Amino acid sequence: MKRKNPEELTKKEALLKMASYCAYQERCHSEVHQKLMDLGIRGVEVQEIIDWLEEEKFLNELRFAKAFAGGKFRVKSWGKIKISQALMQKKVKDEYIHIGLEEIDAEDYFQTLHRLMLTKNGQLGEELEPFKRKQKLFAYAASKGYEPDVIWAVIKELDV
Repeated sequence: MKRKNPEELTKKEALLKMASYCAYQERCHSEVHQKLMDLGIRGVEVQEIIDWLEEEKFLNELRFAKAFAGGKFRVKSWGKIKISQALMQKKVKDEYIHIGLEEIDAEDYFQTLHRLMLTKNGQLGEELEPFKRKQKLFAYAASKGYEPDVIWAVIKELDV
């Protein structure tokens, strides 16, 4: 059987494809919208499909924000700033970003940064002067998306 061009997808086929796409992992509206565009779906049908996915609970932006924030923190040890920026790029509502970030336990957050910086500190050469060491540790933690006040608290605790 000859494979159909994306333009030949019917609305029902697109619905089934998108339900499968959303069931595989949590998605946000912008990802679903982009996928529909890639499939050649345009106009009113895009919003109709997104509305149906929401009604059938395949698509939920709050659920996505919570899963995304928790996953990036647990798996990649990202800080709240980096997670927030990534969610903004995906056009997730600010209120959902805030709720998603609240899912991260404060003690786990501090301990994760502490562990990361302890490891990084061990990787830095012994001959490094304290000021440079603190500078490198701060830059590393900031690149992971942690807030300056939390970084300094950990640096102070590490007594570098």
